[in-house]
Order: sequence, then structure tokens, then C-alpha cells
Amino acid sequence: MIKPDRTAADPELKRRIQELIEYKGGGFNQEQVADIIENALKLLTDVEHRGDVRVVHMDEGYEDRP
Repeated sequence: MIKPDRTAADPELKRRIQELIEYKGGGFNQEQVADIIENALKLLTDVEHRGDVRVVHMDEGYEDRP
């Protein structure tokens, strides 16, 4: 499988994600939430099979977990 090229973050996408976060009232960990949203959107093009998405989801985990 050929993986798509990783490009620099799209400024328009970042702006829209920030608008979405603000629309929902903001809150804690906005930067991390923005990263999660951006990575979730990458699944639309980077991962073709549903089972592979589940593996990616299980592999991510949370850094702050004890």
C-alpha cells in the first residue's frame, strides 16, 4: 500500500477546527482536541478499511492515563 505524502498543516483546516471548538464553547485542552479532530479527518483518506481504523483507534491511547 502506498501511503499519501504528509504535507504541512492546512491553515484553512486549522482555522475551521478552531471555529468549531469555539462554536462548542471552548474548554480545556483545546490544542489536543484540535489535534484529535485533525487526525480523525485524516482517516478519511489515509485508512481505507474499517478494521484498520479500529486498530489505529486502539493504538493511539492517552498520554495522561495512569
